[in-house]
Amino acid sequence: MSLFNHHDVFQQSMLSCQQIAQQLDINLLAALYPEQQGYAKQNEKRLVNQSVYQQAITFAIGYSYAQLLSSIGITANYLLCEHSTQWLAATLAEVVSVEQGLKNTIKQGQLLSQLPSTDSQLTVYCQLEKLKHIIKTSSALSKSIALSTIISPE
Repeated sequence: MSLFNHHDVFQQSMLSCQQIAQQLDINLLAALYPEQQGYAKQNEKRLVNQSVYQQAITFAIGYSYAQLLSSIGITANYLLCEHSTQWLAATLAEVVSVEQGLKNTIKQGQLLSQLPSTDSQLTVYCQLEKLKHIIKTSSALSKSIALSTIISPE
């Protein structure tokens, strides 16, 4: 809460993200600051444990912090990301707008939250054809695995 209360640039960036998120029925401030927003503690725990809120909050805080740093002359030359922060990196690199980046992040979180809780994700480093062969030849795997993202130079 300290950054939010004591740094106008951070607060304004968070409020901008809040306005964007509310268009998709996501209340970031209720999840982050439930006491100030009049929400009970138990509601806070339920919201921040949902994938859609986790990803949206990560985006909003990351974006707001980057704006704060930029306001004092600190900018990044390189950005590193993983799957849940890819839209944040694209936004900070000015490839997409903050609105598009946050909306895509929320949509991604909504899709992930629709998966059964018994599912898991795995990153595999190998040739695509080899992976497809392994999945196809294993009867247990062929019924329970779906490829969602393939990153390849080809």
